[in-house]
Amino acid sequence: MNITRNIEDYLEAIYNITQEQGYAQTKEIAENLRVTSPSVSGMLKKLKQLGFINYEKYSPVTLTPKGEQIAKKVQEEHTTIKCLLELLSVPKNIADEDACTIEHNLHKATITQLKKFVAFIYSFPTRPRWLKCFQRYCKDEKCIDFDSCGCVSP
Repeated sequence: MNITRNIEDYLEAIYNITQEQGYAQTKEIAENLRVTSPSVSGMLKKLKQLGFINYEKYSPVTLTPKGEQIAKKVQEEHTTIKCLLELLSVPKNIADEDACTIEHNLHKATITQLKKFVAFIYSFPTRPRWLKCFQRYCKDEKCIDFDSCGCVSP
């Protein structure tokens, strides 16, 4: 089965909402995705047919185990990409927006390596010196002497 970007977006939105309150309403999903309630209703019918959600008209929506599995995968990829972009000094709101776009278009091998890289960076008790140096470079917008700033070991 081909799971489209649109399906992934809906499952991720439902997952995020249900993490807060245990269920999602059509209106909340519409607000989260910035679409109309009729659009959400149409997609909810499709998601139910695919076995991704539990849904009856005018009732709260929850994910099935199958839908939750996909949503968690998409959310994990989103978080990884967002963290990477924030490490690159991209503002949080832009990193979140861009992660949503990027998460659907990367090869699984690329996502795997990004996860490893982000996990590696976060495994340090403090940020690596080269990363601090890069972030300082981004802030100053000028070239710096890596040897004199101590960011790169000899």
